[in-house]
Amino acid sequence: MHDRGAQAHAQAPTLAFAAMDDGTASGWAGVIAGSVYLAAQMMFVTVIREDSPWIPLQRISALLLGPDALLPPGKISLSIAGFAVLIHFALAFCYGRLIGRVVRHVRPAIGWVVGAVCGVAIYALNFKLIGELIFPWFAESQGAVTLFDHALFGVVAALSFITLRRGAPVATDGSSSG
Repeated sequence: MHDRGAQAHAQAPTLAFAAMDDGTASGWAGVIAGSVYLAAQMMFVTVIREDSPWIPLQRISALLLGPDALLPPGKISLSIAGFAVLIHFALAFCYGRLIGRVVRHVRPAIGWVVGAVCGVAIYALNFKLIGELIFPWFAESQGAVTLFDHALFGVVAALSFITLRRGAPVATDGSSSG
């Protein structure tokens, strides 16, 4: 007699991918973490600060476009959103590469902690040093929400890097032993 539950589980599709080299894994980790960060930032700005979800995109695009990109709350243009996405993911890619270089030297079990510390360091660099000196409109983004989102970025980047670098088992013929 066959156990139908075991059969169904054995036939369930699994996400499988080969291990990636450090550079590829860390770049993708940054993109994944950047996606999570941007979604969290837009959500938390809306829910906690009761502000427009477009404000993070406006402030990011103002890095290159200048303060003219800071439209009235609730307004966004395709060019401002496009610049923000390009800038954000370029930075996320670079920060992911940096976090990958740090995390590869620690045990995977504590990689998430190291990632969180890296995220907090990125927050300090972006908002306490560079932002205060060059981009005064970033002062309004400082605080617990943005600090948390940066720590989240670091955790997601570290865990993504560890996972992508290690890979997942790749089935060769689709069958399972049972």
